[in-house]
Amino acid sequence: MSATTDQEVSTFRRHLYENDDATFPADAYIVKGWADGIAFHVLGWQLVPDEDTEWTGIYERTGDVYVVMVGDDKVYCVEVEDLVPISREDYCGVCGQIGCCHDAR
Repeated sequence: MSATTDQEVSTFRRHLYENDDATFPADAYIVKGWADGIAFHVLGWQLVPDEDTEWTGIYERTGDVYVVMVGDDKVYCVEVEDLVPISREDYCGVCGQIGCCHDAR
């Protein structure tokens, strides 16, 4: 399990996460078994404070990731195993629906 300091932590409405574009390179993802018709963007690895964060500023990865639905701003925490990468042509950039052509793609 890797750790990061509070200087490297990004926040989104009090959700702490660590970006990892190398692990999550796709434009968007489907979350298996949950909203199969909607695309999600991965924000990053969920981080939680360790027992000494107050002194060290170190946060630990939980193994789960934060995602946000395309076209929305609500953050969800999902398991990495449930993510299926999709290409930009597969979803609407306005509403996030798979197969919608509202954004003229």
